[in-house]
Parts: sequence; structure tokens; C-alpha cells
Amino acid sequence: MRWLGVVVAATVAMGLGGCAEVVSDTPWFGPQDARGAPVLKPGLWVVSVEGCRARADRSLRRWKGCGIVLVRSHDHVVLEPDKDARLVWRQRETLLAVRDPLILQSFDREKASGAYAYRTVTPTALDAAGQVVALRFSFLFCEDFDAPQGADERRPLKPGLSWKSEGVTCVADSEAALMAAAAVGVREDKEHPREMRWVREPRPDDFAKARR
Repeated sequence: MRWLGVVVAATVAMGLGGCAEVVSDTPWFGPQDARGAPVLKPGLWVVSVEGCRARADRSLRRWKGCGIVLVRSHDHVVLEPDKDARLVWRQRETLLAVRDPLILQSFDREKASGAYAYRTVTPTALDAAGQVVALRFSFLFCEDFDAPQGADERRPLKPGLSWKSEGVTCVADSEAALMAAAAVGVREDKEHPREMRWVREPRPDDFAKARR
């Protein structure tokens, strides 16, 4: 079975959308920041984009056009292309920090940059047990989109941010600066919300070797 088209590259859907993002070399948040955080229901989730067709009664192999994420207690596993364009499951350590808005901190040990990445999380639906089964998320972008572009067609960085890799990633000099970028991300994504939803618990056949 061919897997072409199963994943709308999770690397795009979950973060590498073409704009510079806020990262950090060391984590801003630790276990103490996760106390009282809502629980994302363990299982298979999809990043909902136009054309995503994921049904609980169908094999994962038939979920066309979706970014696919396995949520576990302390990490997420993302199905994404490797350097040879083969689909592989990649682990990302995660922590949901209780802030306003909630911040999902993630770390991919296999990534060369070794940086922590950040997303805002806004739960939109709960199951009977109170676990989150649908949410909106947004990125923490570096540039100030309210400011005009300069002669180089770039916008200035938001206050409290500085370039780590110009045009690709930036870092915050304080948690306040990080949260200011998060607040802007939530505002910007109200017009074009990015959503994730729980589909079902995983099955053994979901983890068969993916191939093209």
C-alpha cells in the first residue's frame, strides 16, 4: 500500500510554516509549571486542514491529507517524512505549561538544532472524563506583523526577542517576552484557526512500517 498523501507534512502543519519562530536552548518550563494543566486525551489526533479525511472506523493508512500525531502522557509522536522522504514516527518530549494562554513546550532530540519549540493551546472540547479532545493552537512568531516591512522586506522583531538564526528562529530574553509573542499568536490565529482533534485510540496495525 502506498502512503503518498496520507500526511500533509506534519512539519508544516505543526510548525515549519515559513515564518521565523520563537525557540530556546534550554526549557522555559518545568514539571512545576504543568501542575493543574488540562490533560490531552491519549491516542491518535489529526491536525485538521482542508481535505483532511480521518475516520475512527478506518485504518490510519486511509487518513488522507492529515497531519497525524500520537499523544501520550509525556510526549507526542509525529508521523512525518525523514530525509529520504520515508514516513517515520518521531518522538517529541512535551510539557503543557499553565499560563494564559496555555503553552505547549516540545523538544525533538533528533533535531540538529537541539532547540525547544513552543505553541499556544486553547482547548475547545472535552470528553465525559474532562480530557481535551479538540483544541486550537498557534505559533509564537518572531516578527512584529503590526509593523511595516523595511527595505529588506522584513519586519522588526517583537520586543524582547533576538535572532538565534536570522529569518528562521529567535529567542526571548524573558518569559514575559515569550508570553507577549504567544498573545500575538492567539490574536493572529483567530482569523485562520489551526485545529487538532482526537480521533481514536491507536491499534497495532497503525504502527506498521510506513512506506511510499
